[in-house]
Amino acid sequence: MVRIGIVDDEADARRQISEAIERFAAEKNLEFEVRSYSGAGAYLADKDNLFDILYLDIDMPGMSGMELAATIRQTDQSLVIIFCTNLQQFAVNGYEVSALGFLVKPIEWYPFQLYLERALKAVAVRTRLRSKSGKRIVVKDGAASRVVDVANLACIEVRKHNLLYVVRDRASGREAVLQSRGSMRDLAAELTPYGFARCSASFLVNLNYVTAVNGADVYLGERVLPIGRTYKDSFKREFARHLVTQDWEAPHP
Repeated sequence: MVRIGIVDDEADARRQISEAIERFAAEKNLEFEVRSYSGAGAYLADKDNLFDILYLDIDMPGMSGMELAATIRQTDQSLVIIFCTNLQQFAVNGYEVSALGFLVKPIEWYPFQLYLERALKAVAVRTRLRSKSGKRIVVKDGAASRVVDVANLACIEVRKHNLLYVVRDRASGREAVLQSRGSMRDLAAELTPYGFARCSASFLVNLNYVTAVNGADVYLGERVLPIGRTYKDSFKREFARHLVTQDWEAPHP
């Protein structure tokens, strides 16, 4: 079932969007799970804020909708975001957070259904790609639960009982670090089938991000991690296997 979130500090706006979703569902014979929030803080505090589509107001007290969208994009590039606002002058900023589009308040039925149809198509495409490309995990970073594609995980570090997830945007190269409680042993067992290997007791590495292995160091771009003595042979063996499976282009003479 498609999950839809609504974040708006105005109760009337939340109700209007909810009623429009209900009308769309009735006319199309569909079912949605809908949840509303009175602001960014309430959304981030919900550990179950995992949605396919998010209707997001811009002008809200505290954290604005644009700031919330930027926060979301640090760990989730696939959530479909639709801004609902009377601040049309900010429409161009929506491209910075890959928003699907803008609905101007008060919301009219025709553009609403048009954008929801587009959003559902985007969700369907994402679902097909996800089924082919791989695994996603939920990282409980403080009060928030973040959905992370393992393909975007460069490495994970354990410090005492905390796991630090380094999430990298491959397009921009920017990184975000999420912190959660957990067991490195359990996480390694879960992610090893997806191309991860431990280079030390403290680090689990996504082999797709490894750019070099030199002596007792493994390089992930500019990030350099140590290879522990206990894990040296097993890590280099897994990295060698990884290299064999890649479709490398032959070097030019």
